[in-house]
Amino acid sequence: EWQATPYPQIQLTMQLKEPYQKLWNTVVEFHEKHDKWMNGPFIELDAEQVEEEQGNMWRAMHKLSKTLSDQPNPKRSAELLKHKLSSFKEHLPVLQVFCNPGIRDRHWDRVCTYTHTHTHPHSLFH
Repeated sequence: EWQATPYPQIQLTMQLKEPYQKLWNTVVEFHEKHDKWMNGPFIELDAEQVEEEQGNMWRAMHKLSKTLSDQPNPKRSAELLKHKLSSFKEHLPVLQVFCNPGIRDRHWDRVCTYTHTHTHPHSLFH
């Protein structure tokens, strides 16, 4: 029977790469979801889920910007994404309104009046 060879540095290497992997995965996740959030149909969005995902990513970048404080480029990437997430947060109240299936036709009539459009997305919820 073969004896397992100990590789203590593998565990250390995995621990050292974890913040960089978290940064990379979060950046990729944000760009995929941001496109869906900003350009996809409202019917497919759940405003509460979007808010939760945005908050989770923001907190992860906040922690990583501290963890990577001695690494200027990764730290800058984490802070840049954190800024983008903060900027996106301004859109959450609009998403909460437009993703609300309880909006009635009279509400959409007012939206159409203010925006000078002729769309009633409410019909998409039925």
